[in-house]
Amino acid sequence: MAELLGVDEKHKDEIRAAIKQVYDVRSAIVHGATDARRKRHLEGRQSAFISGFNLTQQALFKMILSDDGTRD
Repeated sequence: MAELLGVDEKHKDEIRAAIKQVYDVRSAIVHGATDARRKRHLEGRQSAFISGFNLTQQALFKMILSDDGTRD
């Protein structure tokens, strides 16, 4: 996703960090908030989900708009 949406290395790093945050929240939900670190991830789940949704939406729109008419 960083390669698809990032305009420069700094922006790509920000996207990677946002995706990592989403993944950490997902892991805390799936595996349980068994320690303080996972509990902190759950506290930030709303912002992580919003960020993840927005990045996914941008990626899908970019893929749709850049479609050259070929299908697999």
